Amino acid sequence: MVRTERMAKLLRSTELPVKQIAAQVGWVDAEFAARQFRRSLGVTPSAYRRFVCAPNPSDGAQRAVDCTHAPATS
Repeated sequence: MVRTERMAKLLRSTELPVKQIAAQVGWVDAEFAARQFRRSLGVTPSAYRRFVCAPNPSDGAQRAVDCTHAPATS
């Protein structure tokens, strides 16, 4: 669960590709990471990022999460 939580945080706070995030949290296989993420949270990493970082449809405001989308650094 720790890797999934770290992955969720990186999905909210960066624009890194899912494959790179998976590697950063210790999963070599991005497809396996996506399966584990979906098992834990019930949604794929890409869908999670789209949902949590989407504007709130009622008022157009950003949802109350990081979603800073800071540029990726090497």
